[in-house]
Amino acid sequence: MKKILLLLLVAFTCAAANAQLVTSTTVSKQKKEVRNSGMFLEVGIGKLGGDVEGDGAAMDLGLGYRYGFSEYVAWDILKVKAMAELSHFSESITPQFMTGVRGTSPVLFADMTAFASFSLGYGRAIDMEDGGFAYEIQVGVNVTPRFNVGFVFDSQKLSDWDANMNLCGLRLGVRF
Repeated sequence: MKKILLLLLVAFTCAAANAQLVTSTTVSKQKKEVRNSGMFLEVGIGKLGGDVEGDGAAMDLGLGYRYGFSEYVAWDILKVKAMAELSHFSESITPQFMTGVRGTSPVLFADMTAFASFSLGYGRAIDMEDGGFAYEIQVGVNVTPRFNVGFVFDSQKLSDWDANMNLCGLRLGVRF
């Protein structure tokens, strides 16, 4: 009788221990959430240059939506922005509609990552009633997953005037 009780005790212990094992068929894999998708707002300040009069301090403001394919690559689906010279604000407003790609590095230290983006699209100088091809190049650091700071170069071609407007400056960004 003692041998049967000992055999039942060993069988129960083995069954309980086997229930604790994890096999690949019992674990469901969850897709990792992409961290760089969502709406974003960017504000920049810098120097307006190019072939237009009144070169001086300028600012730009942009709002858009970014879709992250992975933790490292994202698509700025649509970015609506405007740049303008501060001294001649109403005469120099240039709205732009852009799309582009953004690459992010692995974590450098703490929660900081580096990024680079390239966007292209169409812009129009309202006062000059002229528009054309626009592009921007931006490099910087994601200070936190939601806040970034970087250097931007934005160029706008005015086709009828055969002129360019350029903005070089510092840009701050926030992702919602």
